[in-house]
Amino acid sequence: MIDRRPRFVFSAAAIFLLALASASTAQTKSTGTARYRLVRAQCTTGPCNASYAFVSGSVQVKWPKRAKRASEGKIGNVNLKTVAIAGGSVGTLLPDSLTAELSGTRIFGDDPTADCPLANTVQSGVFGRADVGCFDSSGSLRCNGDLFFDPMEDPACRDVDMIVQDVDIAVTPDSGAGVDTAPLARFGRAVVGEVEPLPLTENTSGDRQRLVQAMCSTGPCAPGYSFTAGIATMKRTRYSKLAASSKLGRIKLKRLRDAGDVAPTGVEVEVRGHSYYGADPTSDCPVAGSNASEVFATASLPCKPSGKCVGDLLLALPIDPDCTDVDWVIEDIGIDVYELGMAGVESSRIASNGKALLAD
Repeated sequence: MIDRRPRFVFSAAAIFLLALASASTAQTKSTGTARYRLVRAQCTTGPCNASYAFVSGSVQVKWPKRAKRASEGKIGNVNLKTVAIAGGSVGTLLPDSLTAELSGTRIFGDDPTADCPLANTVQSGVFGRADVGCFDSSGSLRCNGDLFFDPMEDPACRDVDMIVQDVDIAVTPDSGAGVDTAPLARFGRAVVGEVEPLPLTENTSGDRQRLVQAMCSTGPCAPGYSFTAGIATMKRTRYSKLAASSKLGRIKLKRLRDAGDVAPTGVEVEVRGHSYYGADPTSDCPVAGSNASEVFATASLPCKPSGKCVGDLLLALPIDPDCTDVDWVIEDIGIDVYELGMAGVESSRIASNGKALLAD
């Protein structure tokens, strides 16, 4: 299996330093709604769950209004469209329900009232869960359910900032007679091989990911920078539209400032992920059946004096014409914004994809 641990590990000393750094957080607003797309969960040898496939899936994460945070705890919803039995899965039955889990690394800031047990700590693991019900739709299933904080948010922590990085979503069928309970779906993107007959799964639709202050083991990776908001969008694509430096999406930051309260002239972006390449029906694609961690998109964003930085996310990998009949699935997606000329340097990482919930 692939190592999916967060890219950084916090020691006790690092958490102390993080507490000192949290008072000068660069995140000035809670992030808005994010939409994550789901793909068939991949294991080393192919889909983790070979019994089921689905056309499309998405998870919307939206922090609740202040008045509802402690009482309801709803933070979004989960939807999967056309869940069906995959070819060759004899004797397998469709599940009645699914469970979706939202996980990540949560970094908590200072507590002005000293009553939040999570203040100045780092928590990794599941923090949201959805019971996803499924109903029959012409021989396949449509599944949806609401996503809630799990465990529920402690009201004493509503005055403490929370930044979430390494966001992931996993969807698993609930147990039942004849049901395959292997992981079904995860957050990611997919470009489906162009073969006949067309497969059940579609090319992944557009998504919307929010950007947060990049955090390292001793606090902000690039201290001194601040911004009010950031967003990255990725669009649906297909092999027939891909070529060198094809546009995959767009990224934007607002009111980016350095330690001297001046906007930089520009920033650089890398989008990384773990790619899984499927089987090759024509046996001529050199990467078929392999998997690798790689940077698959980049961007160079000019910044205006106002601190508005906008640019296109461009494909950074070559597309072999012999591989257009091979499924390409990307999981563990990370979007990182760096100081100009410093792409890949951890101490120059300004922002990353994630979610931020700031104090009331």
